[in-house]
Amino acid sequence: MKRASCRILKALLLALALLSLASLLVEPRAPRRDPLPMPLRRGMPHALGPGVGLPGVLLTRSGQPVVPEPEEGGLRVLVLGGSSPFGYGTTRFRSYPGLLQARLDDAGRPVEVVNGAFAAMDLLDSLEVLRRALPEMRPGLVVCALGINETLRLRLYSSENPNWSPRVESWRQAFERFALYRFLAVQVAATPRPDSAPPVQESRVKPLGPEHIDLVRPFLKRNLVELVRLCRQAGIPLVLLVDPSNEMWPPFVAPDWDEGSPWLRAWEAYEAGVRLLQEGRRDQALASLQQAVELDPRPFRTLPSIAAWIREFGQEFGVPVMEGMEGLRRASPSGLADENLFYDNCHLSPPGNRALAGLLEAFLDQEGLLPPPARGFAPPAGDPADLEKVDLLDEDSVLPPIPQNLLTPAPDWKSERFPWTHAQFRRRMPPETTLEGQVARGHLAFSERKAEQAVAWYRRACQEEPRRAVLWRNLGHALLASNQGPEAVQAYAEFLRQGGRDPRLERLVRFVEARGDRDGEANRGPAARSR
Repeated sequence: MKRASCRILKALLLALALLSLASLLVEPRAPRRDPLPMPLRRGMPHALGPGVGLPGVLLTRSGQPVVPEPEEGGLRVLVLGGSSPFGYGTTRFRSYPGLLQARLDDAGRPVEVVNGAFAAMDLLDSLEVLRRALPEMRPGLVVCALGINETLRLRLYSSENPNWSPRVESWRQAFERFALYRFLAVQVAATPRPDSAPPVQESRVKPLGPEHIDLVRPFLKRNLVELVRLCRQAGIPLVLLVDPSNEMWPPFVAPDWDEGSPWLRAWEAYEAGVRLLQEGRRDQALASLQQAVELDPRPFRTLPSIAAWIREFGQEFGVPVMEGMEGLRRASPSGLADENLFYDNCHLSPPGNRALAGLLEAFLDQEGLLPPPARGFAPPAGDPADLEKVDLLDEDSVLPPIPQNLLTPAPDWKSERFPWTHAQFRRRMPPETTLEGQVARGHLAFSERKAEQAVAWYRRACQEEPRRAVLWRNLGHALLASNQGPEAVQAYAEFLRQGGRDPRLERLVRFVEARGDRDGEANRGPAARSR
């Protein structure tokens, strides 16, 4: 017996020695150890892009041109975040950062709001954008919206890899300490699923529970600490904004879950909240609805525990944290953050964007982060043809379904009830032979990201009424969206010549013209010397 035990022990020691030797041999060829869990390693290219044919001009992913140097004596605010600040379902001008800019302009405050957000960005993506924006854009204030997308990479990875679990991840992290494992993992790694691959069957996708969310929190804290460090190193104030969510949106339910499934706890809490609202017990209903959000097995909203953790982080590190849910409830006719302010689970409708823009302005003012309004300032008169002032979706009310049972079909995302169809706007459009009809069709094409069509319609409108300044600005926005930077600047210059007022476009035109003059002189210099 002792001899057998000795043989087993010797075999184990020999195996460990061979594994250690193999690990040392492959160390130079093995990838470095990544401390992130596998689901959080998914990269998303959300950095600021270069200007489209405009040397020196930055272009955000929302299509906003930014001159590198901020205006002297003014404040540049950089807004980071996901699809909510980006303005999903509308234009960048009608997102809440765009509406914040409009409010500040109307008050005569010398502030430029740069929308650096993009759909699906989480805090790690925001850090990448900030690292580039700090030296190139020199913001004076950073507002970072977060909460909804902090579990996005986890959701995507879990959907594509149904056999993955937090326990498997803990074993993988333990093995990844060894170079041999990292080397072999690269050799046998599965090919990523192509975009054209059929979706994973719903019954195979494991819902997310608290053990999944626990993977996110330490990396959320690490990224927040880095965000604070970058801003304080640059001497820039930082504000954290907790992404608001539709608290009346039903939690996810799979048709193949039976009545005894533990994942139905979210649905039970939601039903209890609806029932309590019908009984007039609002406070208890809100608590039950928040519990439904927390237990949702597909968390496409800011979890209350994540929101509370962000508040605690702000108190610990001395960072102002704005959580606008209560303010949004006050702005809603129903007294709830519901379909009156949201299109779906988390994307704001026009009334929601307007309400949050006002709340954000008041919060920044209360924190002493905004310059005072100008005395006696009169904003320029509006124009009904102005793309920046048009909400195409005001009348397209989107009401979420109230499921009666677990087999209620999911909403039809191509239905007229959803905002991106613009069904009601299409029905009330004037004839295309009129100026109003051409402008309306340009607005619609721009909102649907069909920039070339928008250019064509806006050109016709400018030919109809060339002295109407705002038509040239509309054309400039469409040209910029279609990657025609120099032509866009020409349209902006015509807007200014026709009496339009826009300090940011004035700076953009001056910057591009001055840059062109400098480049021309630099090119003429060598030619003169050669002669």
